[in-house]
Amino acid sequence: MMQNRNEKNFSAIIPANKRIWVIGAIYGDASRLSILHQTIISLYNPGDVIVYLGNLMGYGPDVGGVLDEVFCFRKILIEKMGTKPQDIIYLRGQQEEMWRKLLTLQFAHKPENIYPWMLAHGVGATIAAYGLDPEEGKIIVNRGSVAISRWTGELRNLQNDSHGHTDILNSLKHAALTDDGKLLFTSWSIDPSLPFATQGDVLWWGSSTPINPERPYEKFSMVVRGESNANNYGVHIYPYYLHINSAGGRGGPLFSVVLEDKKPVKIVEL
Repeated sequence: MMQNRNEKNFSAIIPANKRIWVIGAIYGDASRLSILHQTIISLYNPGDVIVYLGNLMGYGPDVGGVLDEVFCFRKILIEKMGTKPQDIIYLRGQQEEMWRKLLTLQFAHKPENIYPWMLAHGVGATIAAYGLDPEEGKIIVNRGSVAISRWTGELRNLQNDSHGHTDILNSLKHAALTDDGKLLFTSWSIDPSLPFATQGDVLWWGSSTPINPERPYEKFSMVVRGESNANNYGVHIYPYYLHINSAGGRGGPLFSVVLEDKKPVKIVEL
């Protein structure tokens, strides 16, 4: 649970005067992400901030390629464009949280029930990206904690052997906000009935409490949130919310939005 919204281990802090590129859910669509990165490079201004709203992984055809692309793009920005490392921000999405839980599945209560749920929600594509068979996992989770531990250990080793992947996944933030407290970025949602400091995993799993985008949340002038609703793909601009409903590897479009002076000024759709 988040204790302090300025705690560096949880929230990324963005200078208020920055131009910000916000990238919606990618879901393993490396080819479209590569095109988007090329577009960003062609329009990039020194000092721009990049915010990925999470869900890099899962569902799509090339999860490994996405993490490779993200790591290489980061290297280009830092080495050739003069970008500061703290100006490239990755938020934790549902897929990244599921992957984190999967790697410790041996400690879960009834992993034989949890694992099929994870498969139904996209994690199989990430397992396959590292060369293992997601279907084999159905057998292993019924063999007890020792067998599960060996299997998840192999997954972790495969991740660590993939150059840059662990660096990216270890740098995930729960949320991002501007240092003037006006903009808040989340992977999925917020619970408007809770203070920001106590949102916890609502930020990537959502809440049963509905959001009214016509009303402000706390003192933020805008909440920028990711979404993945197959019935409502698009960029939706409201008085106090910006919903980026992107789903690159789930059959939907990949969206990026540019913010200047805390307002959306450009939408890129691929």
